[in-house]
Amino acid sequence: MVRIEPTDYDLIAIGAGSGGVAAARRAAALGARVLIMERERIGGTCVIRRCVPKKLIMYAAGFSGALREATGFGWAGNGGRFEVRRWADAKARKLDRSRPQPFSLATRASTAMTARS
Repeated sequence: MVRIEPTDYDLIAIGAGSGGVAAARRAAALGARVLIMERERIGGTCVIRRCVPKKLIMYAAGFSGALREATGFGWAGNGGRFEVRRWADAKARKLDRSRPQPFSLATRASTAMTARS
């Protein structure tokens, strides 16, 4: 286990969600020594479990109606089939692109990252 002394940092952000990352970046930009502590993946609850996945499933669900409606505009053979495994793989790729990368955060300013298993 890593021992962290509170005096080693000007700001310790607990959680690398939107708020923690924004606070850490702003403080680091102002010259503060910053530590971000995150138990899980960087990105927070909204990006990983709520907002982004919900938007992706709603977007995917909308195609069914659009494909049916397209036949009225001359499109034929639009029987499309939804495959949840392919959607889940696409969602995972999108989430990996959506979250901040720890090394880019750490190298921009005096920011350190730590993760607890």
